[in-house]
Amino acid sequence: MEREIDDCDETTHINIRNFSSNICEKLNISSEALEDYIFAMISMGMVRNTLVYDQLNRLYNENKLKYYNIVMESSAAKHVLMKQSTLAEEVNGRKILAIVLAAEKDMELRSKLIKIMRKNYTIVYNSAKKLNNDELKNRYLKMDQVTRSIEGKFDAAIYFYFAIYCFPTSVDQMHILAIIKDVVEFNSANPITVDFDKELNRYKDKINDIKSALRKKYGKIFSSMDAVCSDNKLVAEAAERFENLMISNKLDPKYIFRKIQFIDIDKIILSFIKSGHNVEDYADIMKNLVAGIYMQSLTNEYLNCRKMYFNDCQETIHFKLLDTMNRNDILTDENMRLNEKISFLETENKRINDELSEKDNKIIKAYKNEVAKLEARIKELEQAIENERQYRIELNELREYAFQKNDEYIPKKSQIDIQMYLQKFSIIIIGGPKEWRRKIREKYPYLKTLNGFNENFELRILNNADYIFFYTGFMSHATYNRAINFVRNRQVNFGYIGKTNIELAEQEIAEQLVETYGENF
Repeated sequence: MEREIDDCDETTHINIRNFSSNICEKLNISSEALEDYIFAMISMGMVRNTLVYDQLNRLYNENKLKYYNIVMESSAAKHVLMKQSTLAEEVNGRKILAIVLAAEKDMELRSKLIKIMRKNYTIVYNSAKKLNNDELKNRYLKMDQVTRSIEGKFDAAIYFYFAIYCFPTSVDQMHILAIIKDVVEFNSANPITVDFDKELNRYKDKINDIKSALRKKYGKIFSSMDAVCSDNKLVAEAAERFENLMISNKLDPKYIFRKIQFIDIDKIILSFIKSGHNVEDYADIMKNLVAGIYMQSLTNEYLNCRKMYFNDCQETIHFKLLDTMNRNDILTDENMRLNEKISFLETENKRINDELSEKDNKIIKAYKNEVAKLEARIKELEQAIENERQYRIELNELREYAFQKNDEYIPKKSQIDIQMYLQKFSIIIIGGPKEWRRKIREKYPYLKTLNGFNENFELRILNNADYIFFYTGFMSHATYNRAINFVRNRQVNFGYIGKTNIELAEQEIAEQLVETYGENF
């Protein structure tokens, strides 16, 4: 039976959060798990609809910084469902997620969101409104099994949203409970949410038996390079097939995976065991192991690229810069306010001096002390502003270097011999691969290097440094922060390098040293 209500009741006090808290308390499940699942599923469902995304993206662009901060503070943005998509869909899905999260507290925004959803998900809306799922069932009958499963979960999350905000007084309780049951099963039984370490421990003995048998028969195989260099024909041929496939796509695994010395093959073997194959067919296992090593290597690179994008993308840097500028504006305003106060106090001081020139100077002294304190505070604030300015310069230099690096920046060739700089100045490189550091030290004995992952290095190492280079592509944040704080405090010259090729790195170093000290120092 169709309800009499035609429009969503947006004055209702209920929202996803308090509904989740109430229902999950009764069902003994995590309310946050339900919230994050619904928000993530709605976002990743709607991002697939170009019309919906375009409209919500316009809302996002009205206040990018606000919505960016909402996403960064949300646990839903880290939900595993957000990664079950292309990188572009995850980027755009985060924007939709920001709108959905903001709409939880902003009724006007929620009204706009629901209007867009009603227009583009009419069948789902009518199912929630009429308490009748026949239209949805007919839609699913036209889909294959995989598409039906995916679309059904997206539609269920949107149905849940309509039920909460449009029809809170009369819902299909069985349908809502079925959706919640799906969430519970997803968090407890879905392969992408289970604790894989427990699974590995459960099959530990069988995995070790297989590894032992494979080692005796084929030798140690822990990386793609192990497979390529294997003397065993079966292993080498299996590796060659994947190499040929990658090379046909203009990718040489020898270069891409050169730093990968070890892949955890336990997960690969467990996948083989759980697929139901014959665990005594070691030739079949080894072929699958080689395939798994390449697949896991590519997967690791893919996940690292996604992580790097969200950490270092232009939008992230832009918002960090905006935050720094906002803090600078606050300090500037505070400085102006204090200057005005000083001006007022000086005027008062003069008036009192004129009126009480022959009286006790204690009052005057008190005012002078106050002025001195305020002047000291101003100096502190001015120093803080200067520190912020230096920080912004450093941030801009780092961003410029990042952009140069992303654009495959090649330093200018130079005839300058950096050896003459090393004899006059103390130069240190922080970061870089171990072998790279060894080679450059062999070539330039006066050049000092420091492990980029030694987070607790002694600062006295840097005491006599005239110039410090950061190899940012191979160092930890903690090491960088510790060193850059020293650089700021001591005002040491610094720069960035990132080329793994020694000659290119020398050109980078020479280019920056010439810029700082000139050619005829």
